[in-house]
Amino acid sequence: WDPKLLLPCNLEKGVTEEDLTLMKENMDKLGLHAVRMMIMPEWFEPQNDNGDPGSADFADFRWDSEEGKCTMEYLRVCHELGVDVTLTWWGAAAGDWLAYPDCGDWISAPNDLGEMAENIVTVLRYVKEQKGYDCVKGVILQTEPSYSFKVSGGTVDFDYYVQYYKTVDAYLKEAGLREGVKLIGADDAQSLGWYCRAYDALKGTCDAFDSHTYSWSYDMSYLDDMIDEFVHGRTDYSTEKPFFFGEFGDGSAQGAYAAASTETYGRGLFIASMAVNSLGAGAAGLSYWPLHDVYYYYNETGGDNYGLMSMGLIGYKTDGAWSYRPTYYAWGLLCNMIPKGSEIYPVTGEDGNLIDAVCVKSPEGAW
Repeated sequence: WDPKLLLPCNLEKGVTEEDLTLMKENMDKLGLHAVRMMIMPEWFEPQNDNGDPGSADFADFRWDSEEGKCTMEYLRVCHELGVDVTLTWWGAAAGDWLAYPDCGDWISAPNDLGEMAENIVTVLRYVKEQKGYDCVKGVILQTEPSYSFKVSGGTVDFDYYVQYYKTVDAYLKEAGLREGVKLIGADDAQSLGWYCRAYDALKGTCDAFDSHTYSWSYDMSYLDDMIDEFVHGRTDYSTEKPFFFGEFGDGSAQGAYAAASTETYGRGLFIASMAVNSLGAGAAGLSYWPLHDVYYYYNETGGDNYGLMSMGLIGYKTDGAWSYRPTYYAWGLLCNMIPKGSEIYPVTGEDGNLIDAVCVKSPEGAW
């Protein structure tokens, strides 16, 4: 649930603060347990606050940026609903003071780990101490680092990635923020090799590990087998830590912002099958991308779907109303019928074949 709804590109198209209230009501109806939310360091620190990464100057952080204010409103909603938040520091934006100038992409690894760790700690302190929100339960460092954690020359640097996590871990502990905030690693883009390397290097630092996938669709043969193989490839390897899907969707994407199957009944069936088979194979949970349509920016010439992320459970506001897709109802059934903290029991046939079903025992003991 990326904090974009209250940005000018959406307000200019008729979105109001009442729509955020509506989304809060929808989240409650859906029974959401958790959300994954992006953060960019320049939203709060457009220039380096000072030359000392060990001492932040709150006055030089920009808490009133459009993105910053929207982020705090999203966190307020999650705090009030009791929804857990995993904040993902997406990367350093190209041209930003924390980015590598020749990374060859729109984001890079941070060029100074101490300064990025200071940014993370300062934002978390502001959320907790100044705003009083206790909903942030997890932190991911860099989205899909298996291809995006680029340094000078556009090279992905795995050893630097490991150092990044250990640096942030140390800063969080020094600030007294580590307890209650999980560090989550890997976040790979369908890369089992990256996942296994990250687990080996960071299992003593991270509390959980996740992956992303957009490979499949409901009408594919052997969908259950492919999901089972993907999950077991990770859960069988990382036996000491939980695994979950940090992002997933189906394979009908048309660029990064649209998909052919968005309005179909089959997509609703797909996410149900994806969830059931993933939980049956040992995953601890899943996060569907995304909650609702929203403009990340507006590009009047077209670009990537004009900047409209249009794969949400809820379709963009048109003629004053949002639309509810088959995925909305499927996801609501899953979240409401599988409470947070449930025990999952896989179901198999007499010959051991997979069946699209799991038994769920709630924390209160209800089946």
